[in-house]
Amino acid sequence: MKQNEGVETSFEELVESNATYKKVVEAVKSIKRSMAQHKQQKGKRAPRLSIAAVAEKAGIERKTIYNNAPLLNWLQTKIALLSEQKKVKAEVAVTTEEALDELPTNSMRTIQSLRERIKTEKEKNRILVGKMSELKLEQQMYKQRIADLEDFIAGHNEEKVVKLKRQSD
Repeated sequence: MKQNEGVETSFEELVESNATYKKVVEAVKSIKRSMAQHKQQKGKRAPRLSIAAVAEKAGIERKTIYNNAPLLNWLQTKIALLSEQKKVKAEVAVTTEEALDELPTNSMRTIQSLRERIKTEKEKNRILVGKMSELKLEQQMYKQRIADLEDFIAGHNEEKVVKLKRQSD
C-alpha cells in the first residue's frame, strides 16, 4: 500500500501501534477458532462473528469499534468475507451431494471421475474465495481513500473560501 502525504496508514501498522486494534484482532482469531472447534461438537450453539461478540471478547465497548473507522471497516470486511465463505462452502456441499446422487451405483470409473471433478471444483471455489476476499479488502481500502480525499478537498475548499472572504474585505 502506498503512503500518500500521511493520509493513509495500513491496517497492519495500526495493529502494531494500538493496543485496542491488537485486542480486536486477537478476539477475531479466537472467535474463528471457536467456530472451527464447534463443528466437532454437537448440541451447542455456534459462535458468531459479530461486532458485539468481538467487542465482548476483546473487553472493549462496541462504541469504541463504531467510532474507529479503519477498525470498523476491517471488521465489517472480515464478517462479510466469513459469511461469503460459509455460503460458498454450503454451495459446494450441495453440489457434492447432488453429484453423488447422480452416480450410477455400479460404475467405479464414473465415481472416480466425479470425485476428481468435485476436487477440481473445490479447488476452483477456494481460489475464487481467496480472490474475492482480496477484492473486498481492496474495495474497502478504496472506499476509505475516497472518503479521506473528499475530506481533504472539503477542507481545502473551505480554506479557499476563507481566503477569498479576507481578500474581498
